[in-house]
Amino acid sequence: MVSDSTPGQESRSIWKLSLYVLWICLVSSVLVAVNTGMVFAFSKGIESKLPSLVGMDQIVQFFLFIFPIILLYAEWYAWDVLTTRRVR
Repeated sequence: MVSDSTPGQESRSIWKLSLYVLWICLVSSVLVAVNTGMVFAFSKGIESKLPSLVGMDQIVQFFLFIFPIILLYAEWYAWDVLTTRRVR
């Protein structure tokens, strides 16, 4: 099998891919932190309006864990839709 790439080209490609993956991890971490803050503030606002229920703490913990990840998925999906041209 003949390869058209040179060792320098391959090295640059690996470096660019590593930086891209690092950038995605960094952006995702920041977005998860912001999403967690928003969900936490929202849950505290709802807790002040609703009476205390049995098991409410477990439900809030579950939402604080799950909703930031769901929001992260929605944000990356929206970014994908906005930045690519979808031809159907």
